[in-house]
Amino acid sequence: MNRFQREIEFLLKKADKSTDRRLYDLYIDTIKDLKKSLLVDYQRIGELKSSEKLKLSQMTALLEQLERSSSELKKELKNEITGHLIHTGQIAYNELFYEYETSYAGINFALLKEDELRTIIETPIANFKLSERLDDGVVERLKSNIKDDLNRVFLNGDSYAKAAARLAEQGYSSYRRAIMITRTEAGRVQAVAREKAQVEARNLGIDFDKVWVATLDGRTRHNHAELDGAKADKDGYFEINGLRTKQPHMFGVASEDVNCRCRTISRLKDDKTPLLRRDNETGEIVEYRNYQEWEKATLERRLATNERKSIDNRLYRKYHIDNSQTKDISTETLKSVNESLDKLMQKHKGIKPYLKKVTFTDSLADTTASAGIRFNKGKAEFSIKLNHEHFKKPETIQKLIDVRVADGEWTPKNGINGILEHEVIHLREYKAIVKRYGTLNGTNTEAQKSKIRKAFANNELPKEIKETALKNLQIPDENAIIESRLGRYATENAAEFVAEAYSDASNSEIAIEVRRLVDKKWR
Repeated sequence: MNRFQREIEFLLKKADKSTDRRLYDLYIDTIKDLKKSLLVDYQRIGELKSSEKLKLSQMTALLEQLERSSSELKKELKNEITGHLIHTGQIAYNELFYEYETSYAGINFALLKEDELRTIIETPIANFKLSERLDDGVVERLKSNIKDDLNRVFLNGDSYAKAAARLAEQGYSSYRRAIMITRTEAGRVQAVAREKAQVEARNLGIDFDKVWVATLDGRTRHNHAELDGAKADKDGYFEINGLRTKQPHMFGVASEDVNCRCRTISRLKDDKTPLLRRDNETGEIVEYRNYQEWEKATLERRLATNERKSIDNRLYRKYHIDNSQTKDISTETLKSVNESLDKLMQKHKGIKPYLKKVTFTDSLADTTASAGIRFNKGKAEFSIKLNHEHFKKPETIQKLIDVRVADGEWTPKNGINGILEHEVIHLREYKAIVKRYGTLNGTNTEAQKSKIRKAFANNELPKEIKETALKNLQIPDENAIIESRLGRYATENAAEFVAEAYSDASNSEIAIEVRRLVDKKWR
C-alpha cells in the first residue's frame, strides 16, 4: 500500500478502536446496573434457610432492570454501530478520489450519500438485517443467557458474588459477539463502498488496477493469503476455490466473509506519491494534504453547493422566496432567515396560513424590512419584504442593528430573528384587525374591507395595546420618554411602538408588558 492507502487504513483502525472502547463502556454500564439490582434483591430477600433456594421469579428488581437494560442496549448498539459503519464507509469510498485528487487534479465525483450507506447497512445478510442480528442475536441472547445462568446459580445456592461474576462473564461474551458483528459488517460496508467508488472512478476515466490486500499473519485464511497482491480480472472479479467475488466480504459465504480482514486497493497506473503538488486552482506548489485536510477542502465544497440548493428549495417551498432574488445573498443569511421564520411561525401560531410571500427587494430604500396586507378576491393575504442590500451577509445586518441601536433609533435586536419578529408582530396586528371586522378564512365584503383599512390607518388595535401597557406601568405617553425607553422608531405611531417593544432584546419592562398584552389579545 502507498502512503495514501496506509493513512486511510490508519484512520479506519483508529475508528475501530474508538468504537470498541465505546461498546465496551456501554456493556460495563449495563452490567453495573444489573449488579446493583441483583444486590438489592439479595439484600431484600436476606438469608434463607438451608432447605430453601432462591428463584429467578423472586428477583423482581433484577428482572425489571434486565428489561430496561435490554431495551436501552438495543438502541445504543444500533446507534453506535450504525454511526461507525457510516463513518468508515464514507472514508473507504473517498480513498480512491483522495489519492487521485491529491496526486493529479480535482474531479467531479459523485458523493456517497448517507442514505445509500444506510441502505447498504440494512441489506439483509442470510435473511437477517443488522438491526435484527443485534436485537435477537446479541441482546435477546444475552438476556436469555443471564436468566439461564442465574437459574443455575440459585439452584446451587450460590452467593451474590458468584451471581455477579456470572453477570460479568455473560456481559463480556455478549460484548465480544457485538464486536465480531461490528467488524464483519464494517468490512462488508467498506467493501461495497470501495466497489461503488471503483465503478464511479472507471466511469470518470480513471485508470487503475483493483488489487487484493490480505493481512499476512497466522489468523488469515490460507486461501485469502494466496490472493494477496492479485489483480481483479477484466470483469472486476477475484476467484479462489471456485468462488468469485468483486471484494472481500462479498463471497456470500459465511466461512469466507465473517471476521475477514482483507481489503482491496486501487493502484493507479502511474502510482507516484509526491511530497509536493501543484495547486490546480492557484498554480502554486503546496504541501501534501492529509486525508482530513483533503476531505475538508473537497467534500465541504461539494456539500456547500448541495446545502445552498437545499436551503433555496426550502425557502421557496415554505415562503415562496425565489432564488433569482437571492443569488448574491450568503448561504448563512438564508439559513438564518429560514430558521428564524420557522421559529417565528411556530411561536406566533396562526400567521403561517396567511403569509403568502417573503420577498428580497431593492425598492425599500433605507427601510430594512416591511410587512404588508392585501385582499386577493376578498381573502386576506400577508407579506414581508426584506431589503436585499441589508441582508447580504449576517455581519451586514448585525452592523446595521448595532449602528441604529447606538443612534437611539431601534430597540436592541436579536439579529435577523429580531428584525423578522418586528414584522411578524405587524402581521399579528393585521390578523387581529381582520378577525375583528371581517373574516380570516372566507371572502371579505367591500364594507368589511373598508372597516379593516380604516382600523389599520388609525392604528386602532396597537393604540389599545400601547395605552394599556403604559397605564399598567404608570409611564406617561410622551414621545421623549418613549424614545428614551424604546428609541425614536417607537414614537412614529402605535404600531411601531408595539413592534419595537415586542422585539426588544433587552427585555425592558415595556417589552415584557407589551408581549403579555399582545399574546393575550391578538390571538
